Amino acid sequence: MTRNANIIKKESADTEHKADYLRRITIFAPSKRIDMDLPKNPMMLLSVLNQKLRDFYPSLHELCDDLGLSEKDLITLMSSYGFMYNENTRQFR
Repeated sequence: MTRNANIIKKESADTEHKADYLRRITIFAPSKRIDMDLPKNPMMLLSVLNQKLRDFYPSLHELCDDLGLSEKDLITLMSSYGFMYNENTRQFR
């Protein structure tokens, strides 16, 4: 009986983990307005922005518009960390 209870508990935990994973995927869908805190760490911020530009947005303008950010302020912030935006590659480097 205990073994079956453990199996059910494990399956329940796996299901909860999958549901949590799917929620996280949904949160990053560009068609949904999200209010999120961007990472404070410059390297993490670089990674998040480049991933969003690569996977979800055709331009920096659309990313900023969807996230409610000022494009100018974001470029200024990233340049203060030493990263410049390249429109051809749609990446900060």
